[in-house]
Amino acid sequence: MGSLPRSIRIIIISAVVLSGLPSGLDLRGAEVRTVCASGGDFTKIQEAVQAAAPGDTISVCPGEYKERVVIQKSVTLSGAGPTDVRILGGIVVAGVDLLVNLGGFTVAGGFNGIDVRGQTVGLIRNVVVTKNAADGISVLDASRVSLFNAIITENGTSRPPLEPIGSGLYIGGNARVSLALSTLSKNIVDGITLNDRGSLEASVLTEISENGKDGVAVCGASQVSLQGVLISGHAGGATTGGNGVFVADRGQAMIAGVTLTKNKRSGIQVGGFCGAGIGGAPAVGVARATITHSTVTNNGGHGISVGSLLTSPLPGNEVEADVQAFLNRIEGNGKCGIWVDSDARVDERDNLFSGNPGGDKCK
Repeated sequence: MGSLPRSIRIIIISAVVLSGLPSGLDLRGAEVRTVCASGGDFTKIQEAVQAAAPGDTISVCPGEYKERVVIQKSVTLSGAGPTDVRILGGIVVAGVDLLVNLGGFTVAGGFNGIDVRGQTVGLIRNVVVTKNAADGISVLDASRVSLFNAIITENGTSRPPLEPIGSGLYIGGNARVSLALSTLSKNIVDGITLNDRGSLEASVLTEISENGKDGVAVCGASQVSLQGVLISGHAGGATTGGNGVFVADRGQAMIAGVTLTKNKRSGIQVGGFCGAGIGGAPAVGVARATITHSTVTNNGGHGISVGSLLTSPLPGNEVEADVQAFLNRIEGNGKCGIWVDSDARVDERDNLFSGNPGGDKCK
């Protein structure tokens, strides 16, 4: 992932980020308001937010700010850098037709680290989001967010005997997120969870690793496009999780040029049940995936698993899972290269198989 020339990385990253922003988003700000322990306009970030007019920039000096920041207007919140500015309490962005730019700080100690709701269009960049009680970043409703150069790690809470909570990135409702140049690791549940009708485009040197359940869970009627991403090292629980990508319910996935390796169960699992989301989208149907030019290797179970022994097609559906897989390298997995349930359908061609002890293609 790190072999691309720097000039090419800059061009790609710029294109990804700018594609997610509306033409009317002005990141310059009409006025700059400073927040510092001493010598600034304010000593609290929330005080500066309340005083700001739409379009203003709030510049945060190095320091630790123990407060929950609520933003309900179009502003830029810019810190001196994640190693220098720590916001302990989380950030909530909520409103209608908001244009918000966030970056340059660490967020910890909140319920969700950064919570984006309503009809917000935003850019989140150069952040560390860690040790929050639930999700690192949650994007809901009709919000549109471009997220890049982020480290999202160690969020969530284990709650035995209850189910754990907290993914690195949660996308629900009708929200859309573009993601690049980021790391999502060691979060309690998934690296990324999509539900309802949420959608994600993830690309460009993004790594999703060692999260507690699955790398990416595509639930409800959500959609994901993964390109050039590394997904590895997901252990899951005793009976669930441990997949690089889990496409369930009516989820749809486009997986291209992705490396999926060293996950406990399957590199990619298509089919099964995730559970109902919060936005009312039907939670069951045909799970679909197109997988191409990807490397699926050294996973503990099947390389690609299509269908589930625990579920059956709904009335009116011929299959519970439908997969197209071509021009992939599928090798060294613990069981089969591609396993297909009797209730699933696969169009497979031009794949390179080797070293899968259960066979290249199994039913």
